[in-house]
Amino acid sequence: MAIRLEPKQIADYQTWEQAANNDLPGRYAMGFRGAPVFSLYDNDLPLSAEQIECGDHNGCAVLNFVGQPSRPALMIQGLNGSEIRRILASLDGQTRFREVRTNFSVRYSANQLRQLCQSLLGVVVFLPDAIQDLEQGIRRVEIVRFPVQSPYLVLREYWSNCRDVRDRVPELLDNLQTLLAFKSALADLHILATLGADLSTRYGGSGGVPTVPGGYRSHPVRTGLAVDKAHFIDGYLERLGLDRFRRDEYFVTSGAGTLLGAVAGEGLTFRHPPPDNGCLEKILEEMRIALAEVVLQMGNGGREAMLLPLSRFHKLFLHAHPFYNINNSVAMNITNTT
Repeated sequence: MAIRLEPKQIADYQTWEQAANNDLPGRYAMGFRGAPVFSLYDNDLPLSAEQIECGDHNGCAVLNFVGQPSRPALMIQGLNGSEIRRILASLDGQTRFREVRTNFSVRYSANQLRQLCQSLLGVVVFLPDAIQDLEQGIRRVEIVRFPVQSPYLVLREYWSNCRDVRDRVPELLDNLQTLLAFKSALADLHILATLGADLSTRYGGSGGVPTVPGGYRSHPVRTGLAVDKAHFIDGYLERLGLDRFRRDEYFVTSGAGTLLGAVAGEGLTFRHPPPDNGCLEKILEEMRIALAEVVLQMGNGGREAMLLPLSRFHKLFLHAHPFYNINNSVAMNITNTT
């Protein structure tokens, strides 16, 4: 059944997205490092590491990792050792964070305690039940660029929404008879990627243009690659014995001759096709045909034969950039689920 959003739901989401200024640090972190971005919910059962010694130094709480002399101590400003010791002792893996907040409400606001505990995720504080629940729905390694990164460097809302998208991919594959049906089912997947199945698990983009959940773009868009990321990618291409990506300017067309866009800016900018000249509709139709071929090959038991049309679908999706933001994750989840 198609998902229908009220204008207020979209407006509220866009207001949140603008305020959040979400730059997706967990997905795009270079070198697998960064501050934890996994959200801590009131219903979680946080668990603190056992082998921690808490002390004080120059007005800061100092956390030392017992038995790990080479691991640097962790300094927390604004707290003393006894305070942090009490907080960590309350995180026993059996008590909801909501109750922990209540117990410390006299000394700390809900926001202060949440920020403190969330900053320690993956280092001193852990959420094993939450991670296990997400892993059972969709493995982390399937949705991140760097599989070795900590699960706490993955946005929880992104992870959860990826699971919701995958649950509905079969419905997309059942709606390939017409372009209209395909577009409606694809729009539903975009809504799930941005708002989740509960329509309140918000995951936003950072493209500079407001995201419209389930709304196809009506204006031209450009996407780009920062110079440092280009060098990063080149390094991996060289390790694989492949050429660096092209730095010249050129047009890209599909096998059927449809304009897919233009590469500019020494290979760092891609101008996606404008929607008002029919190019976007043509690409969406090619995407539908490619997926229909995938389904046909699946029905015939041709797992290898389905790879070519599936890769063609993925390429067409990324070039089409049918939504203002949150395109890659939708394309990835359709491809990996199929």
